Amino acid sequence: MVFDPVGGDLFDASLRCAAPGARLLSIGYASGRIPEVPANLLLVKNLTLIGFNYGYYIGWGLTDERRRFAQPVQAMVAGIMQAAASGKLAPPVLQHFPLSDWLNAVDTTMSRRAIGKVMLDI
Repeated sequence: MVFDPVGGDLFDASLRCAAPGARLLSIGYASGRIPEVPANLLLVKNLTLIGFNYGYYIGWGLTDERRRFAQPVQAMVAGIMQAAASGKLAPPVLQHFPLSDWLNAVDTTMSRRAIGKVMLDI
């Protein structure tokens, strides 16, 4: 299973290295580039590509489905928060910046040079 919120070059690399029969879950394009997938590669490697728009479940879709999915979304978020609090889920930190260098930290984030978290040290 490949979970990809980045897209772009990272998605391309994931597609190439995915084992035969793998599933690729595409949930975003933080890199700024929406990848294009050659259908023959899906066929030859027997891959499954799944697109997932979380916004649909919280009212950002073409129709507002918040009420319909409120209970499972709340349960999922609670599980994620519990995993983060217990240390089972820890985001990678790419770079630390002193607070005085906040502008460079913002630029690193906005220019998409960061994969993972950019931290300001206070």
